[in-house]
Amino acid sequence: MPDFVVIDEDTKKSWLVEVKYRSFKKYFNARKTNIAFKYGHLKDYLDLWKEAILIFNFNVNPFCLCVDLAKVNWNIHFKKIFENGAGKLEEAWNFYGIYRFIYERFPRVTKDNLEKTLHILNINR
Repeated sequence: MPDFVVIDEDTKKSWLVEVKYRSFKKYFNARKTNIAFKYGHLKDYLDLWKEAILIFNFNVNPFCLCVDLAKVNWNIHFKKIFENGAGKLEEAWNFYGIYRFIYERFPRVTKDNLEKTLHILNINR
C-alpha cells in the first residue's frame, strides 16, 4: 500500500504517494541511471496502485523526482532483471521522459521550499 495520501487543502484533490529513497555514489543521470527495485515490487504497484505517484528522494542532485505510475510503460521503462550482491533478484528501471520535479508535480512545493528543506537537512547542492 502507498505510504501517504496527499490532499490539497484548497482544491480537495488527493493523490496516493509512495516514497522511495535511493543513494548514488557520485551523481544521478536521468537518461542513463537505472533505479533498482526488488523483483516484482514495481509490478505490484502497477497492478494495484497505478494511480499512485512515486516520489524518489536521492542523496544527490536533483534530490527529489516524481513518477506518475499511470505513465510507466513496461516495454520502455523496464530495463533488466539482475542478481544483487546478496544473490536476490532485482529489477532495473529507468523512468527517463516521465520524471517530473516535485515542484512541477505538486505546485505548492516551491523551489524555495525545496532549497530551505535541503538547507535544514544540511544537504549541499
